[in-house]
Amino acid sequence: MEPEYYVLDGPSRYGPANVQILNQWAMEGRILQDTKMQEASTGRTLNASEVPGLSIPQQMGPPSPGLGQTQAIYQQPNPYATPPQPTSPYLRPGSMPDSGLEKRVSTALVLGLVSLLFCCIGGIVSTVLAANAQSALKRGDYLAAEDGSQKARAWAIASFIIGGIGWIGRVIALISTLGRHPF
Repeated sequence: MEPEYYVLDGPSRYGPANVQILNQWAMEGRILQDTKMQEASTGRTLNASEVPGLSIPQQMGPPSPGLGQTQAIYQQPNPYATPPQPTSPYLRPGSMPDSGLEKRVSTALVLGLVSLLFCCIGGIVSTVLAANAQSALKRGDYLAAEDGSQKARAWAIASFIIGGIGWIGRVIALISTLGRHPF
């Protein structure tokens, strides 16, 4: 079994990692020659330069301050720390970060309500779909909101067409009956 080591960074301990991983960390500049290490099997503490098989590139110190400048404090972030997690561990279903989709979604609720005047059944379906799209938009599910909005728009347009044909038929029937029965 290949020996494994922990990287000691103050009170924190990272690993265990084998020499191959430690070499990768050294190439990334995460391990320096004076980095404290601990053998996983024995608990013995040693410098990284003492680990057999570990190749550490030569260190370059921070730049010296110029005349009249104060000594800067060079503080580097902890290279072993867990990367910051997003505020939410997962995206909501159908959401896409910075997609701009939320700005383009229109729920077609007004269109659905107006379509009630033309065809009652199609208008009801359109209004319900538009209300569902609006609630999906409020909970952040932009793809479901867009899908529901498109369906509501299609039902509203169908209601306008069917209702328009119906109203035209009623007007034609009314005109034809008025011509036969004078007042």
